[in-house]
Amino acid sequence: MPIGIFLYEINSSSTPNIIIDYYLGEEKVSSSILKQLYEKHKKGIIDATIQEEEIIFYSSMVEEKKDLFLGFILKKNEDLISLKSIFKEIQEKITENYESLDKTKMKEFLKETLDSISDLMEKLKNPEMIKEQLNKRTKELLDENNLEVAKKLIDLGETIPNELSKLVEKAEEYFKGEKFRKAKKKLLKAAERAELIQENRIVTFLRNKANKVGSYPQLLEEREDLQKQILNHYDKLEDIQDLLHEYSELMPIIKRLMEIANIFSQSERYILLSNLLNEIKQAVRLAKKLQDINKKLLKEDLF
Repeated sequence: MPIGIFLYEINSSSTPNIIIDYYLGEEKVSSSILKQLYEKHKKGIIDATIQEEEIIFYSSMVEEKKDLFLGFILKKNEDLISLKSIFKEIQEKITENYESLDKTKMKEFLKETLDSISDLMEKLKNPEMIKEQLNKRTKELLDENNLEVAKKLIDLGETIPNELSKLVEKAEEYFKGEKFRKAKKKLLKAAERAELIQENRIVTFLRNKANKVGSYPQLLEEREDLQKQILNHYDKLEDIQDLLHEYSELMPIIKRLMEIANIFSQSERYILLSNLLNEIKQAVRLAKKLQDINKKLLKEDLF
């Protein structure tokens, strides 16, 4: 689960500025980390991550709020994709409350958001928590003399929480083994079980996560295709006349590979690609200069 949450904006001087933050421990977001996250956002990346040793800093743009970003701090190897799956729900609440709450109330809101995420994650791991909630709901139904619905809920409570937990556990196993299509199927089955017991928040979360996991095979195929395209361009770089064209063609491919590396939280790969992109940009400038010199020489009547 996240160990910190922060809301920041970009001020008139294009500098990221913390509006409000809340932390469970000593790990906090620094101005340096904010700048690095914002640099990624400026390159068109919606979900940006920075890793420092055992800590991951995650930031995403808040829809409908220009220059507003929501970030989380997580420990390394924590489930970032689950956080991304619940992000839309969180940002909707922030959009609703951003202008109406003062800083004290907003801080309390961030604390409640962090507690809410923790509660959701624990429910998925611990079927007893879901059973306890079902028992409370059953008691309410019995007090209302709604015997038929109460009986149905009792019967479902005997099996559904355990089935739900096992399906989520299996989905995680498939995900770690990069069997993304199988993981998606298990998550969707788990969502069906959650729907039977009217755990609507869990249903939405699992379906969102299934959609994200389901997109991974296409992303991997796209990455492989982009890498082949790069090799094709490399073969043509020997011809100096094609340098400008080939370098220009490489730039959008490298940018897309950076986006995919960011989705998979591959920090080292992202940095490598970013450095390569900077070198290619420099090569484009040099190639343009060489092209201009060639054109000038061709026009000169030297003899």
